[in-house]
Amino acid sequence: MFGARPAKRDPQLIALIVKAHEARRELAALGAGSSKDQRRELGRLARLSYLAPDIISAILEGRQPEPLTARQLIRNSGLPLGWNEQRQQLGFG
Repeated sequence: MFGARPAKRDPQLIALIVKAHEARRELAALGAGSSKDQRRELGRLARLSYLAPDIISAILEGRQPEPLTARQLIRNSGLPLGWNEQRQQLGFG
């Protein structure tokens, strides 16, 4: 679906997706005594757990666009909520 190049799994990108889902669960379980910095860091990671399901599948299978890296994804603070917009911004469309 996303290009004809052979699949090439990126361990760092996959680990980031796993961490994002873990952060989402941790954020939901945080109590009132958690620090603002802790919530902010978890929130920064957790937002990546809301990527379109086909984008996550492509990353796990190694079908992501070649220029997409974990570093680029984590630094992308303007990631849209809409899945079509995510695909366009990250090079899947």
